[in-house]
Amino acid sequence: NDQWKKLNTPVHLKLGEYSCEFETETLKGIVGGYRFIGLNQVTHKPSGEELAGGNGLLTVYRVFTRNRRYGQAAYSWKGRKMRIDGHTILMRWPATDARPFDLEARYSFPKPNLVKLQVTVAAKKDLTDFEVQVGTYFDKGFPSAGVLMDDGKFVSSPAKLGTWHAFPRDQRAKGVIGDGRWNHGPSPVEFVIRTPFASPVSIRRHASANLLATLKSTPADCFAIYTAHDREPHYSNYNALFGRTIAKGESATAAVLMIIDETAE
Repeated sequence: NDQWKKLNTPVHLKLGEYSCEFETETLKGIVGGYRFIGLNQVTHKPSGEELAGGNGLLTVYRVFTRNRRYGQAAYSWKGRKMRIDGHTILMRWPATDARPFDLEARYSFPKPNLVKLQVTVAAKKDLTDFEVQVGTYFDKGFPSAGVLMDDGKFVSSPAKLGTWHAFPRDQRAKGVIGDGRWNHGPSPVEFVIRTPFASPVSIRRHASANLLATLKSTPADCFAIYTAHDREPHYSNYNALFGRTIAKGESATAAVLMIIDETAE
């Protein structure tokens, strides 16, 4: 800990050919370098626990407009560029004929236990009900998700209700989820629509270590939270960002925070 107190930066970054290593006082791992392009091989240094599942934390995953899906997912798009910008890791995908927008993912580390993902889109034509799905896939030590409800409690995702659960922001968000975009393969999804969230906050608690992972956004940025049912082996929470039309020539940014806290027994 003493070495970190002497540093003027909250994070060490080292850029490789296809990935970037990061290390804070609390977390270390890599961004990119795998099929899934979020945070991989992530260790919580104080406890030694692994945090990330094979698909990564805060992975830019499926991208949609109304009843349209853009390829399999962002990880399969060609032309991705990565660089370090100050204390930030920046990924960028330029627009193509099949993908009429520039997309940028910016990973920063405002605190040792906090990662911030900002996603920015620049529209080359009108993007109706644009969505970026950010997937966060945890280690198997985090078996169940919780989503914040109006009573201040976190509700789970029981398998008896279905495999995939969607918690919309409001009725309009429910309409965006159901516009046909999730019928497109590969791996189409049929959601169980749950009660709207109180705020876009979801959690996963470690089954044995005293660790709590929290994903936070704002209602303006995040129009739905998706979860896999309790103990489903993706161990995943998803933030559905934007959910609105981005007009040609406009840019928009939405963000998700991931906080890893040590909790009392």
